[in-house]
Amino acid sequence: MRRRLSGFFPICLGVSFAGGCATAHDTEELETIFDQGVSAYDAGRYDEAFRIFKSIDDEDVAAMRNEGVMLRKGLGTEKDPQAAEDIRDRAAEAGLPTAQYDLAEMLLNGEAGDADPKAALPWLKRAASSHHPVAE
Repeated sequence: MRRRLSGFFPICLGVSFAGGCATAHDTEELETIFDQGVSAYDAGRYDEAFRIFKSIDDEDVAAMRNEGVMLRKGLGTEKDPQAAEDIRDRAAEAGLPTAQYDLAEMLLNGEAGDADPKAALPWLKRAASSHHPVAE
């Protein structure tokens, strides 16, 4: 399990991948960078946290998910529901249950366009099958 990012941001998996990125970090480096992002977030330095998570989003799906959360809420960056949905889709496709649930919630609420319950249902099912408590 990954660490928590404040009270609302449980990071459920420490899944990392380095496919196609210019600078690949080893696991220890990724954990250090990720933890720096969590520390910045917890201290209210959202610009810094967003920059840190964005810097490793091609290598760490938990960072990708956190970037999506920050885009969704406008923390450390401009609020951008479509970008939040897009990056959450990437993290959800990579198998992160929290991203799958988050994406389903955004689709149900129509945060980046019209509400789309039919598109949300498969993501809720996938998150629930991974025992995401709210999706279940």
